[in-house]
Amino acid sequence: MRKTTKLLRFSALAAGTLLLLASAVIVLSGMIRQSRAVSENAKTLEFLEAYLPKKTAGFKEERYLAEMPSRCYEGTDYDGIFGYPRFGVKLPVGALWDKKDAEVFPCRYFGNASDGTLVIGGTDGKGQFDFVSSADIGDEVTFTDLRGAEYVYTVKEVRHSKKANAGNLTNSGFDLTLFAKDKKSGDYLIIRCNLS
Repeated sequence: MRKTTKLLRFSALAAGTLLLLASAVIVLSGMIRQSRAVSENAKTLEFLEAYLPKKTAGFKEERYLAEMPSRCYEGTDYDGIFGYPRFGVKLPVGALWDKKDAEVFPCRYFGNASDGTLVIGGTDGKGQFDFVSSADIGDEVTFTDLRGAEYVYTVKEVRHSKKANAGNLTNSGFDLTLFAKDKKSGDYLIIRCNLS
């Protein structure tokens, strides 16, 4: 009986230790992945900024869903650069929506800056849309396309939603929509902006 009790205690202790180690490995690998993403985004941003022609003011045109110019870097197409000056954020924006890519850099989910239908999604992870929970109405954000057109927006609405899909992200009447999943609450933070 004592041997069985000791064996059970030892087994429980060993299982607990293994669970703690597994948790530590998961947390550490997430931190390494985020650090690598920050580094990759910095290199991509440097490449895109070197490619950009002289910046000009972007304005809305009546060309619904016109093609956005993109540029390939290390096998991935990018549409431009997103900026949130208040937080010192500048990020490359992927040309095609992909959940896996959106864990590393924000991606265009839908639309175009030139016709006021742009939707960009990302994650609230470090070095990406980590500002999303601190966004305020009245903040300025920018998107610079690869023709050098810089669109300057003002945040008009910040809200939480249980889901983020085409139904609640597109056709919003706003010129730019940003969204990211808040890992703490599981909700999506949706930021709506209009051209300034």
